[in-house]
Amino acid sequence: MKKIYDYELKVKSNKEEKKSPFAVYEGERLTRHIVDYPHGIVITEIHTAILKALNQYLVLTSDLTANLFPTYSKAEIQKAFYKLKTSAFVQALNFETDSGRSAHKVYLLSFRGIGYLNSLGIRHRMSGYLATLGTPEIKKLLACNQLLIKGKFEHTQVAQIVLREPQNPQEKACHIFRPTGAILNDQGKICQFVEAVRRTPIAAQELTEKLDRMIKVLSEKEHANVPIVDKSRLIIVAEDYQHMCDLIRICKPFQKQLNILYTFDLSTYQNEDSEDFLYEYLTTDNRWNFFKKALAACL
Repeated sequence: MKKIYDYELKVKSNKEEKKSPFAVYEGERLTRHIVDYPHGIVITEIHTAILKALNQYLVLTSDLTANLFPTYSKAEIQKAFYKLKTSAFVQALNFETDSGRSAHKVYLLSFRGIGYLNSLGIRHRMSGYLATLGTPEIKKLLACNQLLIKGKFEHTQVAQIVLREPQNPQEKACHIFRPTGAILNDQGKICQFVEAVRRTPIAAQELTEKLDRMIKVLSEKEHANVPIVDKSRLIIVAEDYQHMCDLIRICKPFQKQLNILYTFDLSTYQNEDSEDFLYEYLTTDNRWNFFKKALAACL
């Protein structure tokens, strides 16, 4: 795991960073591809695998799917998505601005794909929730999914609500949050939450409010609607390195209560192991204490 210290947050790099494909842009909007006359399709193993993956991750690109299923070539996956799209098993989305359209499509389940999964006894998740999402929320899910897939985490959840269950039947749940994703241990308990953050005017306020709600739920995790380990971690995903530094400054007041780690889109894309793409924030005091302990051990 990489370390990042106080003094590094104050140094702005002059190096131009590569833009994340999941970065948000002013005036960006979603274009949904509507298929008026769906084609027929013979469902094969690759189609079923993709539909099941979309049910788990909610939204995917062909690149993310290729990482998820390395036994299939990129061309095979793109061809499978095309057939699923033209037969209305999946819906394709594009991100657009006044200056152009994104090169990559984003896919989510459509009505025929949902029906097919139902026929297999697989319950579809969150179609209503997905219908309400705009560009920043879709890109948060994609950034989170990239981390979950590249980190090769076996047990994951995406956009699952976590709340403190009311102890009185007439009481409403007052402490609730929806993390972008979660990583579960072998016993099915959440051990790491994932929160992807994009550069939007209200992102800082939304993040601090969510962290406050998260602390309240975790302080009474024995009453939560899902099992959570005693010492869970939170991974915050930024768009790029500088954005990560900005978010660390925002999250400082919550650092001890939530055990926060950080990363950014390019870091998760370039590294295959979570220990290589995660950053631990340490103050200069932490570093001095480390050197004192190391010196004492030597003596």
